[in-house]
Amino acid sequence: SPYPAITYDLNFIVDEPVQWADLSTTVRAACGEYFEQIEYRETYRDPQRDGAGRKRLLLSVRLRSQHETMTGDQADEVRRTIIADCESKHGAALLA
Repeated sequence: SPYPAITYDLNFIVDEPVQWADLSTTVRAACGEYFEQIEYRETYRDPQRDGAGRKRLLLSVRLRSQHETMTGDQADEVRRTIIADCESKHGAALLA
């Protein structure tokens, strides 16, 4: 696509049983037509800060429209959908 991409880094805290593959599938679906790429960054565990049985999954997601330059509002709406879907399907909480 000749249109610019927008990339977000998202750091979710999830319960230990949540699998990367499941979270990735949810993110892809939430992006809809704007999905271009998702990249696993790391898994981090800190029971003292996050609680026992919890972990952080850091990912990068790249969005791009095939038809136009995405506006900031469009990209932010996709980001909100990703966060909401990950929260409802996996109990994920976004870390700031």
